[in-house]
Amino acid sequence: MAKANPTKYRQGTLTYFDKINPVVYLQLSPDSVSTMERINELIDNAVQENNHNSSYEIGDHIIAQFADDGSYYRARIESYSDTAKTYAVYFLDYGNLDENVPVDHLFSYPDELKQIEAQAHKYSLENQTSQTWTKSVLPLIEEKQNETIDFYFINENQSIIRIKFSENDNQIYNNQPRTLNANISGTNKDCFYIHILPDSDTLICEMCELLETYKGEHQTSNQWNINDLCIVFDNEQEKYFRGKILSINNENYDVQCIDYGNILVNKSNDDIYLLNNDELLKQSPLAQKCRLYGVKEENQKKAIEEIIKNITPTENVTITVQNDQDNSCMLVMLFRNNNEIVNDLYQSDNDNQKETDTEKKHETLPISFDSAIAADDYMSNAETPFTVNDQQLTSPIGIPQANSTQQYSDTANATVNNSSPSTTSMTIDGTIDFGENDPSTTNTTIKDDTQNESVS
Repeated sequence: MAKANPTKYRQGTLTYFDKINPVVYLQLSPDSVSTMERINELIDNAVQENNHNSSYEIGDHIIAQFADDGSYYRARIESYSDTAKTYAVYFLDYGNLDENVPVDHLFSYPDELKQIEAQAHKYSLENQTSQTWTKSVLPLIEEKQNETIDFYFINENQSIIRIKFSENDNQIYNNQPRTLNANISGTNKDCFYIHILPDSDTLICEMCELLETYKGEHQTSNQWNINDLCIVFDNEQEKYFRGKILSINNENYDVQCIDYGNILVNKSNDDIYLLNNDELLKQSPLAQKCRLYGVKEENQKKAIEEIIKNITPTENVTITVQNDQDNSCMLVMLFRNNNEIVNDLYQSDNDNQKETDTEKKHETLPISFDSAIAADDYMSNAETPFTVNDQQLTSPIGIPQANSTQQYSDTANATVNNSSPSTTSMTIDGTIDFGENDPSTTNTTIKDDTQNESVS
């Protein structure tokens, strides 16, 4: 299977940019090419017909001559100057203004043009202040005007994008907190995990396909150790997931799903298989570990228990990354679609006041998933393994599953690998990096330096 492009880049022609604020206007490729050809044909016909009005109202759509090049474009009346007897117009397909257009340079608007939406799309650049925009980014933008550029959406609903300037342009974006669109993929007692959109949708689907493809090659082991990487089978969903063994108790295993962050408890040896396929090993964990920025430990746990674990995988959230902590854990601001900032609800030192405020603001929040929710509504593109919170595994309808006796962090000391000569066990010392799949970096490989080779 071909390796997926971790970023869904799109292309557009840069038609205009603001010189003060980090705003650009793009005609999206390839659709705009044929559309603009048709628009220009209709404009030429309208100009030849030479239909003028004696005056126009603010908001009227017209064809206007642009003073800089003498050409005609679709426009909208923005204002009128009684003193100069000229109109200010906004060019619908380019994003710029001309503030001094005389009435005889305006033409009536054909009905067919009214049916074609404006081709200039306005976007804000990710993590740019006016200062960083004018000093660092604007000179690069000026070089690309009227050229095709590559970009991808950070938040499509809010029209926030990142433009690709070069192969190594992180310095342009890393000087400000990064904004990500995400889903909550799992929770633990003192942290939560996200899938960054849109990248994770594709990667999760491909990982599911790979796990299904290679299930015929699965091999069991008679000797597992804490921190071993494995493939774990979830009997409830009848699906395979990549995992890491967190605890071993009388041949029962608690396994963290490294692509979701949550934990499957009390798994038997029959449900755990060696993870020794190169194609499965080379992909970094797809779940990104997060904690709330500026929230104390006790309130961190309350926020996860009261709010975050109840956010369904189908709800998109916005994450602002304040600190990456060496890519192992992101300290973030968590914004929900109702404009609620979860961090703000747990900043107070007065727990009683915070709880009162939280109760008022969250009277309608569900305590568990509604049993009437269809499976397709609960799951995202790839189904999420059931989640452990405070060592209790819950299904989508809130039914408690097997309890775990362990307390977990994301770091465990690996035991000495005493695998038998006929088996190979993958072990990682320390912490699996749940670092961010930044589009500007390539995925790292999960590497085992302690692997024992089989003896024939």
